[in-house]
Amino acid sequence: MEHSDVRTACGWVRGAKTGTVWAWKGIPYAKAPLGDLRFRPPEPPASWSGVREALRHGRAAPQPERLAAGAETGEDCLYLNIWSPGADGKRRPVMVWIHGGAYIGGSAASPLYDGEAFAGNGDVVFVSLNYRLGTLGYLYLGHLGGEEYAGSGNNGTLDQIAALRWIRDNIAAFGGDPDRITVFGQSSGAGSVSVLLASPMAQGLFRQAVLQSWSASSTASAADAEKVTARVLSLLGVSRTNALRELQRLPAQALAEAAASLPFVSLRPVEDGAVLGAPPLEAIRNGAADSIPIVAGGTLDEYGMSASRDPVFGRQDEEEIVRYCAEMAGPFWDEVAPYYWANEAAGRTAAEKMKRMMTFHRYTYSTERLLSALAERKAPVWAYRFDWRSPVAGGVLGACHGMELPFVFGTLETQEALDRTGGSPDRQRLAEQMQRAWISFARNGDPGTPEIPAWPRYDSERRKTMLFHLGSRVADDPHREERGIWDQASKKLQLDHQPVILSF
Repeated sequence: MEHSDVRTACGWVRGAKTGTVWAWKGIPYAKAPLGDLRFRPPEPPASWSGVREALRHGRAAPQPERLAAGAETGEDCLYLNIWSPGADGKRRPVMVWIHGGAYIGGSAASPLYDGEAFAGNGDVVFVSLNYRLGTLGYLYLGHLGGEEYAGSGNNGTLDQIAALRWIRDNIAAFGGDPDRITVFGQSSGAGSVSVLLASPMAQGLFRQAVLQSWSASSTASAADAEKVTARVLSLLGVSRTNALRELQRLPAQALAEAAASLPFVSLRPVEDGAVLGAPPLEAIRNGAADSIPIVAGGTLDEYGMSASRDPVFGRQDEEEIVRYCAEMAGPFWDEVAPYYWANEAAGRTAAEKMKRMMTFHRYTYSTERLLSALAERKAPVWAYRFDWRSPVAGGVLGACHGMELPFVFGTLETQEALDRTGGSPDRQRLAEQMQRAWISFARNGDPGTPEIPAWPRYDSERRKTMLFHLGSRVADDPHREERGIWDQASKKLQLDHQPVILSF
């Protein structure tokens, strides 16, 4: 095995050749958040002597067992991975990936997120990282522990910021340019990127961003976060009086499993006044991202995967499905439901209409609001939608949440990708279109590439959007009517859209 030793600020690390590029895996970017550091901000890693082997991924954060998918997990989880054509002194663009998983699951070690194709095809340096999840990453304790725990509801975000600082200080040794960093993520990874755009603590740590299938609505107010904390304490049998002491003693896995008993994305970054002073959308409307080129979008049938796994949809009782979706939509239901019942394009059956409504409610509208805010600021932004529908299982998944990932990463031959997309050879053409666009954006600040039609910037008038398919094309404002319905509802209710309605 060919090796490459690189000196970081904390010591030497040894990577290995993988295909045509080099990889260094499991590099600590912060001290293990163990003992007294549980629920506390990350601290710089300790130095080491000799050469540290960086040949395998570090542990993923503790998470519900059903989400871990066999990955090794543990509290000692603050590690990152690097793929590069060479530690040769060149200053290549750097792409930093933040994985999704509803803020309670996921791992940078997923084969879907392998960075070899990015580094090899794009002559870029690719970095992925793990960060604290669930109760360890996003349980707000500021109201219980005072100033020492003021940022506890954003420890996952603070981990990401610590990783970006490590990258800024060390990536040149791996052939990367610390002044050309693109941060990108999908699902709650995209939500994380929106928080980084809004947080003053992350300013200057990256030049541009890509948000895939979620955006700036994935935060909680401090008041909502306190409600979540009360629910978590109840689930764990922990008294409020001795909460910090008792939480410190509990096994990490017990804390992780508690997150699985909460409604969808109850644990999420907090508008705590310390790490995040305002909701990301508000910060962006006030100019926080004006100078940052951004690509943002999602998939056509975001809710397809969730519906395929949800027993409510599985029972095919349409009255039950409608009741369930009405509850999920909360106060928006009475305002938006007539549109879906009357619109044949939303689907023929009640179940199809509800999947369309949940796609827009849970995912698409968040991105549409972000795009509108950026367009109003005349920021450099490009919009996309992934329209390729998988033929797997009779097409039940469609272009569902996460379907674009193996196309973006060029990991179509992994087993998970084959299970999602099938094995048709024409997939590769779409993968080349998407990955080259992402690489072009990292290299040039513009996602245009010869493999796709000309991709104009998004603006308030035309709202031009790239629709990725085997024959990709640009469309004018593909969500105009549906967005208008939700905008009217938000204005009438005087509510900024939230991805989940808390109900304890």
